[in-house]
Amino acid sequence: MNFLRRLAPPRFSLLWLVYGLVFAALVAAALCAHLYYLQDWSATIAWRRVLLAIGLSAVVHLPGWLGFRLLWLCGAAGVVIGVSLLVRYTLEGMDGWGDLIGALTMLFIIGIGLAVGAAAEIFLALWKWYRKNNSRA
Repeated sequence: MNFLRRLAPPRFSLLWLVYGLVFAALVAAALCAHLYYLQDWSATIAWRRVLLAIGLSAVVHLPGWLGFRLLWLCGAAGVVIGVSLLVRYTLEGMDGWGDLIGALTMLFIIGIGLAVGAAAEIFLALWKWYRKNNSRA
């Protein structure tokens, strides 16, 4: 847990905004590179992917800003794994279905990451509550 405290800034810090913007830029670059690899470049679709990256970054970094560091860490890991699986499935050369499978896999993995982070936060809160109530006895 000390590693997480050193990695993540304190809650309500403006450093979360910097983390979010850098994360959004990296995810947007990966999604636009994926679009470029598909040789289906369109400025409209690229802007949609940039907006998707900003939305994903907001969903992942807002809990971190509120102090839920495990949710932030698992959500960010889910986004990174999901985007890399999206690119991997496209590189395997599955014709039109590869895009759909990659997009669904990406969303599924992001959901799993957020669910695992939420479960970890709930478990941690229950553990702290249990230790607090048993220390009085």
